[in-house]
Amino acid sequence: MVTRRVQIAAGAAEFLAQARLADLDGVFSHQDGAVIQRSPSNEVRRFEIPRGPGEESIYVKKYWLTRLSQLRGRIFRGTVFGQCRAEREYHNLTQLCAWGFSLATPLAFGVERRWGFLWRWFLITRSVPEPKSLGEFIGRNIPRQPASSPSPLRLEIIQELAALIRRLHAKSFFHHDLFWRNVIVARNNPQELSIIDVPRGRTLKRPLTSWERALDLASLDGPAPRFFRRTERLRFLLLYLGQPRLDAAAKTLARLVLQTAEPMRPRQWEHMSQLLKKIRPRT
Repeated sequence: MVTRRVQIAAGAAEFLAQARLADLDGVFSHQDGAVIQRSPSNEVRRFEIPRGPGEESIYVKKYWLTRLSQLRGRIFRGTVFGQCRAEREYHNLTQLCAWGFSLATPLAFGVERRWGFLWRWFLITRSVPEPKSLGEFIGRNIPRQPASSPSPLRLEIIQELAALIRRLHAKSFFHHDLFWRNVIVARNNPQELSIIDVPRGRTLKRPLTSWERALDLASLDGPAPRFFRRTERLRFLLLYLGQPRLDAAAKTLARLVLQTAEPMRPRQWEHMSQLLKKIRPRT
C-alpha cells in the first residue's frame, strides 16, 4: 500500500506546478538545477526558476530510503512514527520566518510511505537573497589571526548574532544544530541573518534548559577561537545574556558552553579549513 502527501504553501502552487515541482514524481524525476550536495540517500539541488521579469532561486532537498539500517535508526524520527525530516523542517521554517528569524521561506514538502514505512520525501524552500553561510562570510572578511584592535565589522557580527540567538531562545526554540553553516548572511549584510536547516529544531512549551542553551551556543563557539579573541567571545555571551558582566549563573553557563564546545572544535575547524581553501586559494 502506497500513500502520498504533499503540502504546498499558500501562493506557491502555480509557481511550483510551472516548474514541475508540485508533486513527488515531478520532484524526484527533475534532473535540472545545480547539485549542491549528494549522498546515497539524499540530494540538494538549486534551481533558478523564471518568475515575473526575473528568476527566483529555490532549493530542493530530496531524501529516500536506501538500506534497512535507516529503518532501525529512524523508527521514532518519522520512518514509522511521527513526522519525517522534511515535514518537521517545513513547519519549523514556517515558524522561524513568521518570527523574522529566517528568509528561507518553505514552499512545499512531500512524503511517500509504503506499507506505513517512509520511502521518499522532499522539502522545497526559497533561497535567502545572495546567501553566504556565516562561515564563508567570516572566512572572507575576518582574518584567521585576530588583529590587536577591534573592527566595526567584527563588532557588528558579534552584536547581530548575539541578538538573533537571544531572541530565538526567548521564543523557547532549540535549534540543536546551530553551526556556522546553518546561519546565512543575506546580501553580504550581517544585519540580515537567517537560520536554516532546522529538522531537529523544536519550539518547547517551557524555557530552555541550561544544557539546551549551551549546546546551541557551543555549536557557534566551535571554530570561534581561530577568528575571535577571548574578549570578543565574552562580549558575545554578555550580549546574548543581556548583562554588563558575568554573574554566578552566567559563569556556570560559560563553563558549560566551553565544555560542550571542546569536542566539537576539531571537526568544526576541519570544516572551516576546507572552506578557507575554496575561498582563499593560494596563489
